[in-house]
Amino acid sequence: KFKSRRHARQSYRTNGGKVLDRNHIALPKLGNVRAKVSRPLQGRFMSVTVSLDAAGRYFATFLCTDVPSKDAPVTDREVGIDLGVEALATLSDGTKIENPRHLKKYERKLAREQRRLSRRKGARRGE
Repeated sequence: KFKSRRHARQSYRTNGGKVLDRNHIALPKLGNVRAKVSRPLQGRFMSVTVSLDAAGRYFATFLCTDVPSKDAPVTDREVGIDLGVEALATLSDGTKIENPRHLKKYERKLAREQRRLSRRKGARRGE
């Protein structure tokens, strides 16, 4: 049973459970449940968390350990990174990564939302 009243996303965790095939999972106390399995489990299975979001959708998240990792390709190149103000980053080979300037992009929207907020009841009293 989901018992939280405070949060829109409710969940419970259990130690049992397994993936039967691409369309079914097995959960303790519930039995076989239809599900869309996005990818096969790898490594050693630990637990499953079943969560319910505000839209009424259920999600099952499987926790696995000893998952084989994909190693990055080995290369002999090295690069230094200098973080700055004008350019977000400057690499030691001379490449500059520009600053995306998110505030400038959303400045008009921010001003509009702040005007809307200031007109709300209690905004002048600092509520």
